[in-house]
Amino acid sequence: MPGAYPAVDPRRAGDPDRPSAGRWEELKVLLQEALALWHAYHDGAVPDVKVNAEALQAALTSQLRDRRLKAPDHQRLLNELDWYDDRDHLLRFLAEPRIEPTNNRAAHALRPAAIARKVSPCSKHTRGANAFAAFMRVIRTLMHTGVDSIVEALVQHGHPSQPQLLLPNPAPSR
Repeated sequence: MPGAYPAVDPRRAGDPDRPSAGRWEELKVLLQEALALWHAYHDGAVPDVKVNAEALQAALTSQLRDRRLKAPDHQRLLNELDWYDDRDHLLRFLAEPRIEPTNNRAAHALRPAAIARKVSPCSKHTRGANAFAAFMRVIRTLMHTGVDSIVEALVQHGHPSQPQLLLPNPAPSR
Protein backbone atom coordinates (compact mmCIF):
# COMPACT_ATOMS: atom_id res chain seq x y z
CA MET A 1 0.00 0.00 0.00
CA PRO A 2 1.94 3.08 -1.18
CA GLY A 3 2.20 5.91 1.28
CA ALA A 4 1.03 3.81 4.23
CA TYR A 5 4.45 3.86 5.79
CA PRO A 6 7.30 6.28 5.08
CA ALA A 7 10.43 4.50 3.90
CA VAL A 8 13.62 5.22 5.84
CA ASP A 9 16.67 6.59 4.07
CA PRO A 10 19.63 5.08 5.97
CA ARG A 11 21.93 7.73 4.47
CA ARG A 12 20.27 10.50 6.45
CA ALA A 13 21.59 9.10 9.74
CA GLY A 14 25.13 9.66 10.92
CA ASP A 15 25.84 13.06 9.38
CA PRO A 16 28.97 14.21 11.29
CA ASP A 17 28.13 17.91 10.85
CA ARG A 18 24.84 17.69 12.73
CA PRO A 19 24.68 18.91 16.34
CA SER A 20 24.22 16.37 19.11
CA ALA A 21 20.61 17.40 19.82
CA GLY A 22 19.76 16.69 16.19
CA ARG A 23 21.17 13.19 16.55
CA TRP A 24 18.88 12.47 19.51
CA GLU A 25 15.92 13.83 17.57
CA GLU A 26 16.77 11.57 14.63
CA LEU A 27 17.09 8.62 17.00
CA LYS A 28 13.69 9.45 18.44
CA VAL A 29 12.19 9.68 14.93
CA LEU A 30 13.72 6.31 13.97
CA LEU A 31 12.26 4.63 17.05
CA GLN A 32 8.86 6.23 16.40
CA GLU A 33 9.01 4.98 12.80
CA ALA A 34 9.81 1.48 14.08
CA LEU A 35 6.72 1.59 16.31
CA ALA A 36 4.61 2.90 13.43
CA LEU A 37 5.88 0.09 11.20
CA TRP A 38 4.99 -2.54 13.81
CA HIS A 39 1.47 -1.11 14.16
CA ALA A 40 1.05 -0.82 10.37
CA TYR A 41 2.08 -4.46 10.01
CA HIS A 42 -0.47 -5.57 12.62
CA ASP A 43 -3.17 -3.39 11.02
CA GLY A 44 -2.50 -5.12 7.69
CA ALA A 45 -1.19 -1.99 5.93
CA VAL A 46 2.31 -3.47 5.48
CA PRO A 47 2.41 -7.08 4.28
CA ASP A 48 6.12 -7.68 4.92
CA VAL A 49 7.90 -5.85 7.71
CA LYS A 50 11.39 -7.17 6.91
CA VAL A 51 12.39 -4.76 4.10
CA ASN A 52 11.50 -1.64 6.06
CA ALA A 53 12.90 -3.15 9.26
CA GLU A 54 16.30 -3.67 7.64
CA ALA A 55 16.46 -0.02 6.55
CA LEU A 56 15.43 1.11 10.04
CA GLN A 57 18.02 -1.18 11.62
CA ALA A 58 20.79 0.20 9.39
CA ALA A 59 19.85 3.80 10.18
CA LEU A 60 19.60 3.06 13.90
CA THR A 61 22.96 1.29 14.00
CA SER A 62 24.52 4.25 12.24
CA GLN A 63 23.05 6.60 14.84
CA LEU A 64 24.39 4.48 17.69
CA ARG A 65 27.94 4.07 16.39
CA ASP A 66 30.77 4.42 18.91
CA ARG A 67 31.69 8.01 19.61
CA ARG A 68 32.57 10.21 22.58
CA LEU A 69 29.96 12.65 23.83
CA LYS A 70 30.67 15.53 26.20
CA ALA A 71 27.70 14.99 28.51
CA PRO A 72 28.18 11.88 30.70
CA ASP A 73 24.43 11.17 30.81
CA HIS A 74 24.27 11.25 27.01
CA GLN A 75 27.28 8.96 26.78
CA ARG A 76 25.73 6.48 29.21
CA LEU A 77 22.46 6.48 27.24
CA LEU A 78 24.32 6.01 23.96
CA ASN A 79 26.33 3.12 25.43
CA GLU A 80 23.20 1.41 26.80
CA LEU A 81 21.27 1.74 23.55
CA ASP A 82 24.29 0.54 21.59
CA TRP A 83 24.61 -2.49 23.90
CA TYR A 84 21.01 -3.50 23.13
CA ASP A 85 21.47 -2.77 19.42
CA ASP A 86 24.62 -4.94 19.25
CA ARG A 87 22.58 -7.87 20.54
CA ASP A 88 19.67 -7.13 18.15
CA HIS A 89 17.33 -6.44 21.06
CA LEU A 90 16.46 -2.82 20.31
CA LEU A 91 14.22 -3.57 17.32
CA ARG A 92 13.51 -7.22 18.08
CA PHE A 93 9.79 -6.50 17.81
CA LEU A 94 10.32 -5.92 14.07
CA ALA A 95 12.35 -9.09 13.57
CA GLU A 96 9.70 -11.07 15.43
CA PRO A 97 6.41 -9.16 14.99
CA ARG A 98 4.54 -11.35 17.49
CA ILE A 99 6.57 -9.61 20.23
CA GLU A 100 5.05 -6.35 21.41
CA PRO A 101 7.29 -3.27 21.23
CA THR A 102 6.44 -2.10 24.74
CA ASN A 103 5.87 -3.79 28.07
CA ASN A 104 2.68 -1.83 28.80
CA ARG A 105 0.43 -4.89 28.88
CA ALA A 106 2.78 -6.71 31.27
CA ALA A 107 3.01 -3.65 33.52
CA HIS A 108 -0.77 -3.39 33.65
CA ALA A 109 -1.02 -7.09 34.49
CA LEU A 110 1.37 -6.60 37.43
CA ARG A 111 -0.39 -3.51 38.77
CA PRO A 112 -3.03 -5.33 40.89
CA ALA A 113 -0.34 -7.46 42.52
CA ALA A 114 1.78 -4.40 43.27
CA ILE A 115 -1.15 -2.61 44.89
CA ALA A 116 -2.11 -5.70 46.89
CA ARG A 117 1.50 -6.10 48.03
CA LYS A 118 1.47 -2.57 49.43
CA VAL A 119 -1.76 -2.95 51.39
CA SER A 120 -1.65 -6.63 52.31
CA PRO A 121 -0.13 -7.88 55.57
CA CYS A 122 0.86 -11.16 53.87
CA SER A 123 3.71 -9.42 52.04
CA LYS A 124 5.43 -8.60 55.33
CA HIS A 125 7.06 -12.03 55.37
CA THR A 126 8.47 -14.32 52.70
CA ARG A 127 5.98 -17.18 53.08
CA GLY A 128 2.99 -14.86 52.72
CA ALA A 129 4.51 -13.08 49.73
CA ASN A 130 5.27 -16.38 48.01
CA ALA A 131 1.76 -17.67 48.70
CA PHE A 132 0.24 -14.48 47.30
CA ALA A 133 2.46 -14.67 44.19
CA ALA A 134 1.46 -18.28 43.55
CA PHE A 135 -2.22 -17.47 44.02
CA MET A 136 -2.03 -14.49 41.66
CA ARG A 137 -0.22 -16.59 39.06
CA VAL A 138 -3.04 -19.14 39.08
CA ILE A 139 -5.72 -16.41 38.92
CA ARG A 140 -4.02 -14.62 36.01
CA THR A 141 -3.56 -17.86 34.10
CA LEU A 142 -7.22 -18.71 34.56
CA MET A 143 -8.26 -15.23 33.46
CA HIS A 144 -6.23 -15.54 30.26
CA THR A 145 -7.78 -18.89 29.39
CA GLY A 146 -11.21 -17.25 29.25
CA VAL A 147 -13.02 -19.27 31.90
CA ASP A 148 -16.60 -18.36 32.73
CA SER A 149 -16.12 -18.34 36.49
CA ILE A 150 -12.83 -17.88 38.29
CA VAL A 151 -14.25 -19.58 41.40
CA GLU A 152 -15.36 -22.68 39.50
CA ALA A 153 -12.05 -22.79 37.65
CA LEU A 154 -10.15 -22.55 40.94
CA VAL A 155 -12.19 -25.42 42.35
CA GLN A 156 -11.45 -27.53 39.28
CA HIS A 157 -7.78 -26.48 39.37
CA GLY A 158 -7.32 -27.41 43.01
CA HIS A 159 -9.44 -30.56 43.11
CA PRO A 160 -10.39 -31.71 39.62
CA SER A 161 -12.16 -34.83 40.85
CA GLN A 162 -13.96 -33.22 43.83
CA PRO A 163 -15.55 -29.88 42.84
CA GLN A 164 -17.79 -29.87 45.93
CA LEU A 165 -14.85 -29.32 48.34
CA LEU A 166 -15.18 -25.53 48.38
CA LEU A 167 -18.87 -25.59 49.19
CA PRO A 168 -19.64 -24.27 52.67
CA ASN A 169 -19.47 -26.94 55.34
CA PRO A 170 -22.37 -27.22 57.76
CA ALA A 171 -21.60 -26.03 61.26
CA PRO A 172 -20.39 -28.86 63.47
CA SER A 173 -22.98 -30.01 65.99
CA ARG A 174 -22.02 -29.78 69.64
